[in-house]
Amino acid sequence: MPRFSVVVPTYNRSSSLKRTIDSVLDQCFADFELLIVDDGSTDDTEQTVKQIADARIRYLWMPNSGGPAAPRNRGVAEAIGDWVCFLDSDDIWYPTKLEEVDVLISSNPELDAVYHGLVYNNGELRKSPPRAVRKVTPDFYKELLLNGNRCPTSSMSIRRRFLLEHDLKFNESPSFRIVEDYDMWMRLAHHGARFGSIDKRLGEYVVADSNISSDTSKQEENILTVLKHHVFEIQQFEANKSKLWKNVLAGHYAFNAANDFQSGKLVSFIKNASKSTLLSPKYIYSRIETAVRNRVGRFQ
Repeated sequence: MPRFSVVVPTYNRSSSLKRTIDSVLDQCFADFELLIVDDGSTDDTEQTVKQIADARIRYLWMPNSGGPAAPRNRGVAEAIGDWVCFLDSDDIWYPTKLEEVDVLISSNPELDAVYHGLVYNNGELRKSPPRAVRKVTPDFYKELLLNGNRCPTSSMSIRRRFLLEHDLKFNESPSFRIVEDYDMWMRLAHHGARFGSIDKRLGEYVVADSNISSDTSKQEENILTVLKHHVFEIQQFEANKSKLWKNVLAGHYAFNAANDFQSGKLVSFIKNASKSTLLSPKYIYSRIETAVRNRVGRFQ
């Protein structure tokens, strides 16, 4: 049984998939299986995968589902490793990624999930604003709900037994698409998963126009759906759900404003900062302070 099962969902990504696969095969830590879950590709994805001679690779085909949730769930169902690691098919890992994760979970056997930082590669890698790796906090579910997602999908490793014991799967509903990962991390935390973080950037999140996550309007619509679902149907720490919803929205818009600031999107920054301030001023100040530090650090 391998230490890690690496799950890579893909759809018509043959042009970038080889680089992603190579970044896994080049890992210093070699005890893994690599599951390429093809979500009904119509390009030469199958040929690209099968041309690579490595017994650790398993190619799984399925009819197109319209998003990464179903192929990720298929990958978890087929996995046999102790831990499941997720990697999107246009992202890459640096060679020490699995080694760093193994060191952390070996020395902290109580952990159920681990994340780390990624470099945001938008084609101008050196110009991309640095993103801090935010730490795990004691009430991590509440933290994720109030202050946004801090766990990049291609950085996540989860103990497979925890997923199976709690029957946790990515939500395949179209209304959760693009942000089904954020929902999953919150449900992990809500079920008591113990998170750990590595304060390093161990791979690259590659931003491209064809990425499903590049549909910002759909992403915004769906993330509000996910947040509302958790506020009114899942969370149990606040009885006044309307009050909590107001605070969650304030934190969400502050999160957007901070990202806008780091990316130099002035009009969007003003819009999101104003929304956050009107709902609850306390969130925007800490977010902008962090964004300013990150932006100043970018030019030092």
